[in-house]
Amino acid sequence: MAKNVAYFEDTSGSSNKFYLMVEDTGNATFTATWGAIGTVGSSKVYPMSKWNSVFNTRIRHGYVNMTQAYLAGQTKTKPVSYTHLRAHETSQDL
Repeated sequence: MAKNVAYFEDTSGSSNKFYLMVEDTGNATFTATWGAIGTVGSSKVYPMSKWNSVFNTRIRHGYVNMTQAYLAGQTKTKPVSYTHLRAHETSQDL
């Protein structure tokens, strides 16, 4: 089963930030990572029941959905494999 992934960028005005959502192993949670483009950013784990709410909030806040470009490696933030992370780890532990 494919994991859910969503990647957003906000480069409007003086903004230069990203927001990445990746479904965690086990399908019960997802990790959201955000910050300035080119940085590791900060992370938080959410239950999958919050996926649509968090996704729609990014759109409302002016982020552009760039998931396909992200998965193709065409963004400044490069795809990261989260499959080896344990439950308590985030992308910052890489």
